[in-house]
Amino acid sequence: MALPSRELSVDGCEMQMQVNHLGHFVLMEKLYPLLKATADASGEPARIVNVSSVAHNFASTSFPVTDVNLAEPGAYGALGWTAYGNSKLANILFTKELHRRLRKAGVSNVLVNAVHPGVVDSELPRNLSINFYPLLRILGQLITNDEGARGQTRLCLGSAPFETVSGAYIAEMASQGKKGEHELFDSSAQSNDLGLQRAFWDESCRLTGSKWNVLEASTQTEQQLSEMNV
Repeated sequence: MALPSRELSVDGCEMQMQVNHLGHFVLMEKLYPLLKATADASGEPARIVNVSSVAHNFASTSFPVTDVNLAEPGAYGALGWTAYGNSKLANILFTKELHRRLRKAGVSNVLVNAVHPGVVDSELPRNLSINFYPLLRILGQLITNDEGARGQTRLCLGSAPFETVSGAYIAEMASQGKKGEHELFDSSAQSNDLGLQRAFWDESCRLTGSKWNVLEASTQTEQQLSEMNV
């Protein structure tokens, strides 16, 4: 989290963006056929949960969709927080665009959501130039691992009230005085920009070489079933 200086992966991508988004983007393309087949066979929806963060609000004021790797001078930002925020915004952009594409393909039994687990007392801040977690601990602002895991666990299980929710952002509510509770919450204006969602999807495909043809296969299957009146 918030690496103090810009680093590139062996693939030439900004490290936080690759670890927090691009790798997941590729993995989900590979897993999707199995998720869809399992949902079809079981009659229960498959559920994808992307772990985002309230730090998506730290992203660049104008998300650099043409410079995701932050190569431009000054683009990386102070102490790595802009880059981290961009990667967490990426999780939500991906979530919302995947939801839209699934529904466009006629797929209703694969659900995808993003969650902010909360500010968990963990090893996450180990790379921070200035580690403010000890102060948060003293002030009682951190939550436990168990409390932080509740949101994604409930989404994975489809627990109430998230049984059929998709394309949404769910946040831990300690800031609202409800520690360890997760609820539907409004993410940033940028994360809800349809044009940005689509453009970032295309850029993610370009950077990773992903095609996501698996969604086209879903569309063809749905069309065939419709023609057969199934």
